[in-house]
Amino acid sequence: MYQYWGKPEQALEYYQQAIKIAEELKDIRGKATMINNIGRVYQYWGKPEQALEYYQQALNIFEELKDERSISIIKDNIISVAH
Repeated sequence: MYQYWGKPEQALEYYQQAIKIAEELKDIRGKATMINNIGRVYQYWGKPEQALEYYQQALNIFEELKDERSISIIKDNIISVAH
């Protein structure tokens, strides 16, 4: 919600905390989801290069997990940055 309220720094802080928790829980899918969310924050913040970096990281993880649905979502996110 912080990204929609115009507080991207706060959103990033919470997503970074969520990544640490996911790592502690060995929740790879959750970690990838948070990485994707960070990409979305950067995209809405007008920082496409950073958004693409995070989308690519998330895509790599979901490809390793063979999660076709999430792969499709991430690819759509990447395309939306390019337009």
